[in-house]
Parts: sequence; structure tokens; C-alpha cells
Amino acid sequence: MYAGDLADAIVRAIKEFESLPPMMNVGLGYDYTINEYYQAAANVMVTPEVSSHDLGKPVGMARKLVNVERQQAWGWSAAHDLRAGIEETYNYYLEELQQ
Repeated sequence: MYAGDLADAIVRAIKEFESLPPMMNVGLGYDYTINEYYQAAANVMVTPEVSSHDLGKPVGMARKLVNVERQQAWGWSAAHDLRAGIEETYNYYLEELQQ
């Protein structure tokens, strides 16, 4: 999940505290594999360097999925998919931090 989307959910929760469910997960409602993260980052950060990725190694936790039914009933969802979140983060790095 893109950090800006999580911040958006938190700000909305503060502003609309009365409508906030007593307990609620905040997430995307679907999983990505480690390999999907790797591929999305590689697609966004097109570089001439050669990267290697050992597909024979473990790919992380089996599940990272949270139930977002209450979040959806509350009327909130993340605005960025994986690629868009990585792209926003990478563009910020290029514009603000790489000097």
C-alpha cells in the first residue's frame, strides 16, 4: 500500500471519527507477490544496470492480505495501485532527494 493512501485514510478517520467503525483494517484488499513488487519497481525505475533476481529463493510471507469489508462499507479505498505508488515514491526521490 502506498504510504500516501494510508495517510489519506488516517486523515479521513480523524475528520470523520464519528463514522469510523470500532475496528477496521486499512489495505488494498488484494495481495502482490514479492516477484510482482520486484517487476513493478523494475518497470518504474528503468535503469541501464543489470539486476539479478534469484527466483529459487523464498518469496516472503505466504499471505499479507487483510479483510477490507469494513473499510469498503465506510466508503474508503486506496487511490494508487502498486505501480502508481512506486512511481509516486520514485518521482519524489528523483525530484526532492537526489541532488
